[in-house]
Amino acid sequence: MMLDMDRWAVVDVETTGLRPSNDRVIEIGVLLVQDNKVIDRFQTLVNPKRQISPFIQYYTGIDPQALSQAPTFDQLSDFLSDYLADYPLMAHNAEFDYGFLQQEFARCQIEWQQARLCTVKLSRRLFPGQRHNLDAIIRRWQLEIDHRHRALADAEAVWQYWQKLRQQLPDSKLVDLCHSLLRLE
Repeated sequence: MMLDMDRWAVVDVETTGLRPSNDRVIEIGVLLVQDNKVIDRFQTLVNPKRQISPFIQYYTGIDPQALSQAPTFDQLSDFLSDYLADYPLMAHNAEFDYGFLQQEFARCQIEWQQARLCTVKLSRRLFPGQRHNLDAIIRRWQLEIDHRHRALADAEAVWQYWQKLRQQLPDSKLVDLCHSLLRLE
């Protein structure tokens, strides 16, 4: 796959827990990027059809009442599949977000696969010896976001981080690293 460094779906999901096989998505945030510009933003709560723990409520600030009024993933699946179809995904800890999305699509009988780039792995390659969680990156790079642990805000942080990397590193270095880290299956 030839990587277009200026075309991404920057994605973040909030979930009921840590295991895609048991837990569910409760919020999705996406920035569609073309020509290195955000051309669209999408954010929605997702009704997981189950209770969420007090910890998740505290961690995300997502209200169970709001989730009960939100669409289910099944109601969003066709739209999301089409919306993300032509864009490789970029996410911080991409296997987490991708695993949840893939599992949710599978529950809807949709086989979904997307190329993806993990900015945690990218950060580890570029800056060994530093912390690579999103909070550390936000502090180190002085990123400005509101509502940490909300899907669209976290996607915005990943996008800002990418922009900082593009300003500081030659494209050739980023292209080579991204090609080596891009997951295709």
